[in-house]
Amino acid sequence: MTGCGRREFMGRAGLGLTALAGATRGAAARTASRPNVVIITTDDMGAHVGAYGDPQARTPCLDAMAREGMLFRKAFAPQSSCSPCRSAILTGLYPHQSGQIGLSQFGYTMDPGLPTIFTELKAAGYRTGWFGKVHVEPGDEMAASWDVHPFGAPFTSKVEKMGGWAEGFMRECGDQPFLLYYNLVDPHAPYRDQIEGVPAEPRGPDEFTPWPYIGIEGCARPDQQVASYYNCVERADRGVGYLMEALKATGHDEDTLVIFVSDGGPGFPRAKTHNYRAGTQMPFIVRWPGRVSPGVQRDELVSAIDIAPTVYEVSGLRAPRTLPGRSLGPIFRGGNPRWRKYVFTEHTAHCPHQYFPRRAVCDGRFLLIWNLLGGERENPYPQGDRTTKIIMDLILEKQPGSDLAEAVRRTVNPPAFEMFDLAEDPGELYNVAEDPKYAGKRLELERVLREWMKNTDDPLIDPAKLKMMTDWHDELLTHEEPKDERGRPPYLQVDYVRPRYKALKKKLSG
Repeated sequence: MTGCGRREFMGRAGLGLTALAGATRGAAARTASRPNVVIITTDDMGAHVGAYGDPQARTPCLDAMAREGMLFRKAFAPQSSCSPCRSAILTGLYPHQSGQIGLSQFGYTMDPGLPTIFTELKAAGYRTGWFGKVHVEPGDEMAASWDVHPFGAPFTSKVEKMGGWAEGFMRECGDQPFLLYYNLVDPHAPYRDQIEGVPAEPRGPDEFTPWPYIGIEGCARPDQQVASYYNCVERADRGVGYLMEALKATGHDEDTLVIFVSDGGPGFPRAKTHNYRAGTQMPFIVRWPGRVSPGVQRDELVSAIDIAPTVYEVSGLRAPRTLPGRSLGPIFRGGNPRWRKYVFTEHTAHCPHQYFPRRAVCDGRFLLIWNLLGGERENPYPQGDRTTKIIMDLILEKQPGSDLAEAVRRTVNPPAFEMFDLAEDPGELYNVAEDPKYAGKRLELERVLREWMKNTDDPLIDPAKLKMMTDWHDELLTHEEPKDERGRPPYLQVDYVRPRYKALKKKLSG
């Protein structure tokens, strides 16, 4: 991979960073021995990486990172939605604990004053850079926690220029340790096959086979969407490559912990916003020369909530005692430490009109999903997301009597409980929750799930608070006026929703 034109861009970028670095030079000598930390996120990307065994993915940079580091085969996003997952990365808390239960641009927000890896590492002398989308609130607290935030989400598809900004940031840090949050917007929809020449040779639909959970023979629309998605994945991979080049160019290749994850699965049926594995299972690769053995693959059940405790440990800080996640340090050091037997995921809302609360637990083989309103109302997301609805409608039209069509119908009208044997049914097509053969396992997982909700202070375990949350969302949707200048109803206006959401949280905590 070449860096043509990148150094010139980096030089221009560095001019805007020099002044910001000056105030923290005094801390450099005190903190130089601590490693730098880089967290790379992609947007709505499943484990569609060559290193994860996907033959359709062209991801040479991520594959190299996996060869040089550690790959976690069973890694999960706490919630398959951008803001909730990103809040978990920053705080180490589940979304229902932090308050970021839905997208920030629609009024959902974390509780004020929560420690994040940015607030704590900045206070400890790290220089902090946040590249790309923020997508969590409170925005003023996020802004106070970074030293540099040169651009938002749209810029991050221009991956070569983004690599130049990263190199400029690293050079301006000098000997001061840094925390860099490197957020790539790809492969979030709308899927653009090529931006500024990347990828150099976009691929077409004839080169791909749709995944089993959306597979439709002979339907061009899903094939084209899948092809465009993979082109975006390839562009994100190039973005990772430019960042790794920046580390080498600045001499930080050996003293930096790099963590690569996504914020949840792709925007396709039964994936994004859902608790099936296509929605919550994410790529998770770590590279730290001399500290993490190269070419290692691990099967521990890990989660995005483990990132914050890990960052605190490697930077020499004490993690807040209340964090539910665990540092990955013992795994980095080798051996087989005692680890969790279950991993938990959740969903409350995406947008206010896509409220459909779920909680789920997976032990590696079996997945149990509790649809808290299952059997009472429809899940609104599949009908409200354009790409999802197009593909779902094609499945129902072309394969109306298939097992896949039945699984699609169940996505819209799910029962209270769904359970899947992932070893026998990796596509999660067959709900065995009511099968007597699995009764013992269901009881075990249901008990564990309820205990987790209780232990993490999940308000929705209380039927009265579930009703309060549901009534609040229903009430929001009854107001169609006044529309804003973009023609959006009140429930899509942040200034309308946010104060009401803060009031709701106070009631729920009572």
